[in-house]
Amino acid sequence: QDEPRGGTPMASLIDYQFDGITVGYHIGEKTVLRACYGVGYDSGFGNGNLANGQSNGLSDTHFIGLNLDLIATDKTLVQFTLARAFDVTDGFSGLTVFSTNPLTGETGLPPAVLRFTPTANLGAIDLAGILFQQRRGRFDVFASVNWSGLRPINVTGPFGGLGSDPFSTPANHDAYMAYAGVRYNFKNDRTKMGFEFNHGSKYWFNFAQAQDDIIAPKTSIRGNVYEAYLTHRINPHFIVKGDYIHYDAQWSGSGWNVGAPQKLSGAPQVLGFPTFDNANKAALSLIARF
Repeated sequence: QDEPRGGTPMASLIDYQFDGITVGYHIGEKTVLRACYGVGYDSGFGNGNLANGQSNGLSDTHFIGLNLDLIATDKTLVQFTLARAFDVTDGFSGLTVFSTNPLTGETGLPPAVLRFTPTANLGAIDLAGILFQQRRGRFDVFASVNWSGLRPINVTGPFGGLGSDPFSTPANHDAYMAYAGVRYNFKNDRTKMGFEFNHGSKYWFNFAQAQDDIIAPKTSIRGNVYEAYLTHRINPHFIVKGDYIHYDAQWSGSGWNVGAPQKLSGAPQVLGFPTFDNANKAALSLIARF
């Protein structure tokens, strides 16, 4: 978006709404260490059960993390993030549209709009990532390597456990996501053209549900994503952007921590949630800062 980063954690790992606090300390002129804590799901007041005199017996979902800006200058950023989410649930309070039976994959059903409330705590999710970003002449370059680890307990809900299907035995799974890009700054210092690529492995999961991509958060895709864009800063407060993204999903469940990933190529698979293997997005947008 041709804007500085919006928060402490790396958005390749965490771009998610939660109530919390961040405390930082400048170790040196170019180095900053920050500690983060937050609640991502409140089992009581957060979902309204107490208003009905009910209790679902779940634990809150807590986040803790460390973020280190090893080198932070006008031209170079080297950053490391480490985080863990405890007592992750099998869903969130919100509207979900089911056009197939999520347990059997049966089709031909009239779409059902349901409000699904989490039913179980499934375990923990670990996240770690490192980012290198630098300006070299008129080029901006970055590369990021990220890791996620699903650490389930032996519990599954209606849609499964962490990386596992219903009624199966959950197991630990490790995954990675690589992300890189280059951007050229034209001589007018207002127009920029860039290209980005990211690849997520079979069990890759990040907390990126707050990203506003109309199809899906591209950093959550289990597969490959290619993006090309052009931005032009009309003035310090207004930016126009042209953007094209190609999604090449290889495994089901992108952006979901529940259920076992299914290969999207080859023989048809039973998928509880409709998904895509390829998609394209073209957009022209105006970004305003007030």
